Amino acid sequence: MATISDKHYEPDFLKELFDSGMNVVRINTAHQTAETALKIVNYVRSVRDCIAILLDTKGPEIRTKNISNQIVVKTGDKLIVKGGDEQSTDGLLIIDYEQFATDIPIGSFMLIDDGELEFKITAKIENSLEVEVCNDGEIKVRKA
Repeated sequence: MATISDKHYEPDFLKELFDSGMNVVRINTAHQTAETALKIVNYVRSVRDCIAILLDTKGPEIRTKNISNQIVVKTGDKLIVKGGDEQSTDGLLIIDYEQFATDIPIGSFMLIDDGELEFKITAKIENSLEVEVCNDGEIKVRKA
């Protein structure tokens, strides 16, 4: 079995893997678009139709972004969270989903780093959310 990334999935590469014994291709949709996943499926089928395809359907995740250094947070801290391209700072967390503030209701909880950090949504401020940190930790770049 081989997990195929969106960076390297050309038919020649897939054929080389198949010739080396790979008989299952895993596609991780958390890191790929639907269009890329379909390209991989089509390329796999162009190599051999007997190669099994395992689709990891967790789906795309909202990820932190533009963090130069880890952001240390303590229980009770308040942060502003919003989608965009500006730099994340100690009081501002930028994520890769522009509509986040409109889609998440006040009172909801947000998890980062596979649940290592928990935040409670306390307010909406224009196109951003105010959150309260529920446990101590560090926010790192590209964490879901």
